Amino acid sequence: MANKQDERYIAIARACIKAVNQIAQGTGDKEKAIESVYQAIDTAFREQNAKLLDDLANVVNTLHVIKDQTINLDDAHRKAADALAGLKSAIPKRSMH
Repeated sequence: MANKQDERYIAIARACIKAVNQIAQGTGDKEKAIESVYQAIDTAFREQNAKLLDDLANVVNTLHVIKDQTINLDDAHRKAADALAGLKSAIPKRSMH
């Protein structure tokens, strides 16, 4: 099963292929085909940016908890590790798509 980022890449790829096919076959409006590609790309970027902003807010909140609350070092390590794990899921390893 594809993850959310893969689904966004797939949507962009499908929009690109559809646009190229329509233009090549002369069956579609070139401007509308290009606009559909732009829309697919824009949607994917907006979704990714929203996820990153949510994850960044979680990390900032975690840092405030560590800074402001009297917690022991083990709790600070655990909270920091959880925050980092959330970031790692938001920023996947680079891969070829």
